[in-house]
Amino acid sequence: MSRHSFHRSIPTSLRLTDPKEGMSGAGLWIACQAAPFLGRALSAAGVVNKGAIEAAAECLGLDAFLPESRPEGSPSLSLGEATADLGKGGWDIGKSMDQEDDCDCEDIARLVFKRLRSAGSRARGRFRQALLQALRERAAESGGALAADTEDKFQRAAGALGLSAGEKDMVRLLLCMSEMPGLEGYFSDVLSAFSPLGLNRLSKILGRSERETVRIFRGRLRDMEIISDLSLGDNRSPSLNSLFYELMNTPEGLEGMGDTGPLESFAPARKPLLSLEDFFVGRDAVRLLEGLFLARTESPTHVLIHGPAGTGKTPVARALAERVGIPAYEVNPGQSSREHRGALIAADGFARRGQGALIIVDEADGILGETGISALSLLFGFGKGSHGGGRETKCWMDSFMERPGGRFLWIANDVSGLPESVVRRFAFSLAFPSLGRRERVRVWAAAREDLASSGSGMLSDESVAAFARDRQISPGVIAQALRKALEAGAKDGRELERYIGMQLSAFRRLNGNPREPMRAREEFVPEAVNSSPAPADVASGLRVWLRENAGKDPDSRAGVRLLFHGAPGTGKTETGMWLARELDLELMHVRLSDILSKWVGESERNLRGIFESAADAGALLLFDEADSLVCDRASADRGWERMLVNEFLAGLDRHHGIFIATTNRLACLDPAALRRFSAKVEFRPMGPNGREALFAAILGPVSGAALTAGEKARLEAMPSLTAGDFAAAAEKCRWRLGGSTDNLGLLESLAEEASFRVSREGDRESGEAAAGGAAAAGRKPASVN
Repeated sequence: MSRHSFHRSIPTSLRLTDPKEGMSGAGLWIACQAAPFLGRALSAAGVVNKGAIEAAAECLGLDAFLPESRPEGSPSLSLGEATADLGKGGWDIGKSMDQEDDCDCEDIARLVFKRLRSAGSRARGRFRQALLQALRERAAESGGALAADTEDKFQRAAGALGLSAGEKDMVRLLLCMSEMPGLEGYFSDVLSAFSPLGLNRLSKILGRSERETVRIFRGRLRDMEIISDLSLGDNRSPSLNSLFYELMNTPEGLEGMGDTGPLESFAPARKPLLSLEDFFVGRDAVRLLEGLFLARTESPTHVLIHGPAGTGKTPVARALAERVGIPAYEVNPGQSSREHRGALIAADGFARRGQGALIIVDEADGILGETGISALSLLFGFGKGSHGGGRETKCWMDSFMERPGGRFLWIANDVSGLPESVVRRFAFSLAFPSLGRRERVRVWAAAREDLASSGSGMLSDESVAAFARDRQISPGVIAQALRKALEAGAKDGRELERYIGMQLSAFRRLNGNPREPMRAREEFVPEAVNSSPAPADVASGLRVWLRENAGKDPDSRAGVRLLFHGAPGTGKTETGMWLARELDLELMHVRLSDILSKWVGESERNLRGIFESAADAGALLLFDEADSLVCDRASADRGWERMLVNEFLAGLDRHHGIFIATTNRLACLDPAALRRFSAKVEFRPMGPNGREALFAAILGPVSGAALTAGEKARLEAMPSLTAGDFAAAAEKCRWRLGGSTDNLGLLESLAEEASFRVSREGDRESGEAAAGGAAAAGRKPASVN
């Protein structure tokens, strides 16, 4: 009856061998492992039910229930003979099986259990003894060469995780349950009880004491959560997560793997795209980190890299691992904290082989700050009464970080929720700010070189510098934008730049900040600005400050705080942006909309983050329209306005770089803020000098003709002009909203813009005077239209 052969009864879902080799080896191994567990369960239960018979059929094979299956020379009653003895005058079970359409383990269980219920007590006893004997014989088998490969895989995976003998038995049991539906169903029924009884039965199945069984669950299996929670209330049994399967399916361990491999939980660290020199990491910090990770010590070493998402933390971790020169593995976050923890333990097990290795743990925010209580603890009473197991489970990370000899590099975006017990275990932490302009240029250049074989040489250095001005763009976005633009089939440098620009604009919109990075106009003429001191003198003074403070600790130098004040359009903002370009500094241009938030405390946090980012990047920080932010606290109607001014003043005191604020309304600023500025630069309407130069730069291209002597005289006779008047006149003529576009028409438009501005300024000044008088009289001012 070959169609009832043993191997056909083993499920085909087994993932422990290469499908090309067939399933018989792993199936035989599973059967040999399951037999002792099932035998102990039957001995403890004292009775044989339908579930036990189905599980035995999976373990022994269908042929074991046939009378012909009795081994030659066996003195004991075979299972097949005991099965036939269940019917009067003998029972032809083979004939009953042939009558089934496609007999399987469930059919055998149904046929045998029906006879077992109607048989006498003696026949039932003989069947039970024969079944136990058959299971003992199966357990004594090694499976031979067919099962040896699977046993080797099991031992290698268990060794990588450092499992004890008891933990190995538990994993063997769960492997058998996961691959044998009948066994899983039977044990689910056996274990479906309240905690004390469930623990007692599980201990008997494992063949260990209750105390030892508890220790099994309090060891690595609990730390890794390599087994699922026991949820007895909904009739579920424990099961393995995918990590152990992955370890068994890794043919030669991680030593022979390349950058990627079949193990999803962790893999050798990828080669870094950039070197440490391409980032802001200081030399002293690099030397300290090298010393920490190369030290031969039994004490664990944990280092944390933290900062906003997309700032290059992972590339720096890879570059640091390469600099240290020891093997490094990256732990993948996984779909749950359970898988993340399991991958941590597994990677640590591999890392401890040979000379050891460095473990890089990305997306570590959740796992470092996790304090949940496992339901597994509740099964065995941990966390109840005086056991204190809940506290143990809650602090599993503390115990893991104390394991001797470990070398870990943790990467997190938000560290605000980390418990003190975790924070104090870090030997060093590296705060990772947003990249500065110089770092972004290097990232763009490195990404271009990395993709040189794809034709990325079409991207010029000028284009790289232009794209690098955008501080919203992280290294990951940079590399993807360049790669995808090439994949989209850009044919030349112009099309490549256009594709990249479209992607970056889309990213900014998706990120909630569609504004392009600000920069000084190419036609800006600093000589035309009428300020005291002049823009060139301000630039000269800032160069001296930069030269004197080069190489100093930022916290030891005094910052420069400049207040640009004057009428609208006099060039305050443009001068600030020109200074950044002239001094070759990163420009951080901030408006009130970049700070305010509807959430309580978020505006202050945004303001604090802006100061910190500017300091980290060594940027020139330009606050536009500062009067809207730093209003006089005495006239503030809302508490959040006063809090925002307080935060601004605190940030200004802490800032040790170049800070420029602009305002059209000097009188509205808080007196405490005014006192903090190193210099107050007044911007006035243009004098006679510089008008011709500004006309040539802004309006000359519109008319295409030089000014005549009479036109120059008319330009010089205009009483009040600002750079903003020139820009407005050019815009109006460009869109044909004014008169003619010759020089006379442009001069007429310029005069109209100046006249309109002067009249509006007079209205505003009279309105502010009326508002001030009303406030002094203790009454609300009338509306000013």
